[in-house]
Amino acid sequence: MRYNAALALAWRGSPKIKEDPVAWDLLLEMLDEEKQLQNYRIKQPDGREIGNEAAARETTRGALRAVQELHKKQPSLDLAGLKPAIEKLAESGNKVIATDAKQVLQALK
Repeated sequence: MRYNAALALAWRGSPKIKEDPVAWDLLLEMLDEEKQLQNYRIKQPDGREIGNEAAARETTRGALRAVQELHKKQPSLDLAGLKPAIEKLAESGNKVIATDAKQVLQALK
């Protein structure tokens, strides 16, 4: 639910995303691929937990799309604080995530 609230602010182009430290931190968390792989776990029948890569990566991709939309709607909003996280994603071993991140970085220029 908290992720959805932060994403909604970004998708709407709301400057409140920067004014609300919780929402901003949540957006940064969604842009952290490793954190998402830790957050999304599936319990196996034998009791082991494994990462749900699809859910984790979809969360990260959703955050990247939301950042791009936020920039489109609020081009003067300073999103420099997100750049290091997006740059890290651009180097991801997952080609889809890396491509999405590079597109967002290009849009932010």
